[in-house]
Amino acid sequence: MAVDATWTALRGVAARHPDRDCLEDAAGVVTLGQLAGRSGEIAEALRAGGVADGIVAVLLERDRDLPAAFFAVHQAGATYLPLSPVHPGARLATVVEDAGPRCVITSSALARRLPERVPKLLLDDMSWQGEAPSPAESGVPDSAYVLYTSGSTGQPKGVLIAHDSLAGFFTALDNDFSEPADQVWLAHASAGYDASLPELIWALSRGHYVCLTGSDPLSIMTSQLATGTRHGRRVSHLLVTPSLLRLLIEHDTASAGLRELHTLLVGGEPFPVDLVTRLLDPGSTAGRSPRIRNLYGPTEATVWVAGAPCTAPGDAATRISVTTPDTRVRILDDQLREVAEGGTGRLFIGGRQVALGYLHREELTRERFVADPLGAPGDRLFDTGDLARREADGAFVVTGRSDDQIKIAGHRVELGEIEAVVRTHPEVTDALCVPDSAPVATSLTVLVTSSSTALDTVELRRWLKQRLPPHMVATRIESRAELPLTPSGKTSRGRAAPAGTRDAEDPVAQDTAADADGQTKGRA
Repeated sequence: MAVDATWTALRGVAARHPDRDCLEDAAGVVTLGQLAGRSGEIAEALRAGGVADGIVAVLLERDRDLPAAFFAVHQAGATYLPLSPVHPGARLATVVEDAGPRCVITSSALARRLPERVPKLLLDDMSWQGEAPSPAESGVPDSAYVLYTSGSTGQPKGVLIAHDSLAGFFTALDNDFSEPADQVWLAHASAGYDASLPELIWALSRGHYVCLTGSDPLSIMTSQLATGTRHGRRVSHLLVTPSLLRLLIEHDTASAGLRELHTLLVGGEPFPVDLVTRLLDPGSTAGRSPRIRNLYGPTEATVWVAGAPCTAPGDAATRISVTTPDTRVRILDDQLREVAEGGTGRLFIGGRQVALGYLHREELTRERFVADPLGAPGDRLFDTGDLARREADGAFVVTGRSDDQIKIAGHRVELGEIEAVVRTHPEVTDALCVPDSAPVATSLTVLVTSSSTALDTVELRRWLKQRLPPHMVATRIESRAELPLTPSGKTSRGRAAPAGTRDAEDPVAQDTAADADGQTKGRA
């Protein structure tokens, strides 16, 4: 099993520089030797539990044990599955039931949010809780990690990424971020999103200094980006969504930190040209500006595969080119024929970084991962669902979506999944989820029909918060006698978010901004 991209790399750099400070969290600073040592302790407990070739889930707060657990899972020969503490218990149970992990690495406090029967390794005292780990019927020896994304059928789906794919991505990072040698990364993305891989796992495995922000995503405003590290150094590298970047630009001290960056990576949503202008306008930056790159890539293609530099005010960087080795992009029509130059079609991605498929979802895997009609036998393409225009020089421009998937604060969201969950409420007969805009939304409205004449929409929203991640909970819920229809009789989303009921105890601004740490690239 190839693990050189993670644990082997950390072990090597820790052996060379054991006393080098590498990680800063709320409790203080950790050296490379300490991080490798803690990882080894966790890995030894995992091996004793017989987890090799299986999935090991991790449910931890944002502290030094989080990256240590990631490295430990790989050291023990297992596949890493991150779980988010901000997700409701019902959502965690759904993912755990679907993935079937051998155990969950967690703490005593967080263990209570998981099903009792699930084997748990408690890091408080390295003890086991629940049933003893048992070998799975079929292991996943080739996979490095599995990440769950929104699913249109109402169930989240697990994307399996191979060790070789992750190693290829890390090699691309080695080439792209070889300078400066002494880097400071701000790690703010949730471990449940693959943005955490470059900013936390790659950076640590290469011996860089990482500042781990707190559990509140908005803590980035007063993080080391604004204050500097405990050693007085400035953050040099940051990866954010455009939604979060806009908030940072408006914050005085955080905005000053942006100007000090060496590299700013932006993705997850279309990059508005006004943000580029504000960052690169010499009049507003006092002559200082970071190197800016717009990124693109779905979870199924190992973090990102393409991008474009933003070099001047007004540069929208909409023409994107492949940036990772062993990657190919096809723009095909409905018959899987390559479109002509200047033509628009569906965007497919092939090569080393393409995922193994969806965990336990063979039919969906066959549907979305198809044979490359222009490649060699055995070559596969992932159907991103994005529409793109083919440029003469091999670049491409993403023009929209071919389905109802949208992005909210960098998260990819299937509207059908939200609707499916809403329909499980005992008083709801049908539901239609309407974003305030597309392909990027800041709020969602759910229209419902009900068997009750006095449906409590505020209570329904609280019910949804117990079953969906925060970014998928509708801002407004409106009860209707019937859902809007097209002339052909199909439900019609429209584009205008109707005036509805908002939970005064939990305003939308709090929900949306507080979840701005999500997936940080254009997603399928």
